[in-house]
Amino acid sequence: MKIKTLIISLALCSLVACEFKKNITTSLTTKGNGLSCKDIYLTIDNKQINRNTFVYGEKFNLNFDNINGFNKENNYVFPGLKLLVSNQKGDTIMYNSDLYANTVSGYNISPLLLKTSITVANPINSNNNYIMHINIWDKKGEGTYNAKMDFNVIPNKHIKVKSNTISYKNIYLFSEEKEQFITNNKVKLNENIYLLFEGLEGFKTDNREALIGLSVIAKDSKGKILLTEKDLIGNVAMKTVELNNQVAPFFKFSDTTYTNPITCEVTIWDKRSSANIKTTLNLEVN
Repeated sequence: MKIKTLIISLALCSLVACEFKKNITTSLTTKGNGLSCKDIYLTIDNKQINRNTFVYGEKFNLNFDNINGFNKENNYVFPGLKLLVSNQKGDTIMYNSDLYANTVSGYNISPLLLKTSITVANPINSNNNYIMHINIWDKKGEGTYNAKMDFNVIPNKHIKVKSNTISYKNIYLFSEEKEQFITNNKVKLNENIYLLFEGLEGFKTDNREALIGLSVIAKDSKGKILLTEKDLIGNVAMKTVELNNQVAPFFKFSDTTYTNPITCEVTIWDKRSSANIKTTLNLEVN
């Protein structure tokens, strides 16, 4: 089903058609000056969505379907598309001056579909709000089309976190085989999974190094132990800059005699104090 938009106004500006639209649900607003677009919508994995809240790690596309009004050269059009993502303070988080800079031969496609994609991950952080700005322009004319959308990012609800004086920016799952974030709780048998911690702080340090422990235990719904590691770090000191950057314990499930869901507990603790952080997640392994 196509996303329905509320057309706020339609006017003529200096004899050039101007178009203004707003989607109340997603907060997406668009304004065309010389360029017009029949349909603007969001997709994830080629499925249309009607929301502006995203789980950390999700990748979404903003699609401009059947955009027209470009000047033609030998039946080819030459669009440009600038992307800017800022935080609520106005700081630039992501920027690309022209996502179509490498397309020098133009397009001879009708209807023309332009799109941009955003993966809501570092430097984007969970529990924050952002603003996406899109500027499309005609490289052979004066036409422009602008879009703006507020969106917010939430953590994966399947990862439960309990912290004792340890702070963090993001905690998320990542599949090595798929090379993508896992934003739900579904993984494959023998799939290499990473649980990544970013921005960890709160450990006691000595000469900018911390002594931490990291344990992993996984049980199925009947209590069968599928994985257990008492301390993956040992007595090796870790640079605080590395600890703050990323800690990424790895695991996979190979035992086929289990009952879903599988409960995984990953704990990181400070060996110089009582500080610790514990994550619990219930996974469906198939």
